[in-house]
Amino acid sequence: MAAKLQPCGNFSPTAAPHGCYRCKGADQWCVIAIQSEDEWMRFCDIAGHREWLTDHRFSEPAARVAYRQELDYWIGEWTAKYTPHQVMMLLQREGIAAAAAANGRGSIPRSAPARARLRARSFPSANRLGDARRAVRAHDRSTVSRRAARRTSPARTTKRC
Repeated sequence: MAAKLQPCGNFSPTAAPHGCYRCKGADQWCVIAIQSEDEWMRFCDIAGHREWLTDHRFSEPAARVAYRQELDYWIGEWTAKYTPHQVMMLLQREGIAAAAAANGRGSIPRSAPARARLRARSFPSANRLGDARRAVRAHDRSTVSRRAARRTSPARTTKRC
């Protein structure tokens, strides 16, 4: 009988640190994945915690995995001082896998005039394929060329959703 696979979230059974960490700001996160001893040494230098290299809980890969909750706590303390993009840039510059986690904020403009330029548009091909959900996308009306706008007569102009 085959072993049943269990979800492990951001945890890696062979690498630590390997997860999503809170950063400076409301609901701001970054992801970090350290795979080698060389990356771990560079990370400790960047984080300003060279003592982690000699700490029995974090000095070896297997120990880091075993003490991952403590390690995640300390890394979270470090990442909380920086924005996700700052963490990403600091680590990527040194060849360490890191990324700012997207949360959707900033995708929709905050100002009313900018939001007014957005409109939903349906795609008939999605409906033909039997997709019950209506495919929509944001479209910025300001990208319509002036020439195309002049060709449209006021009598034929209709409001589209």
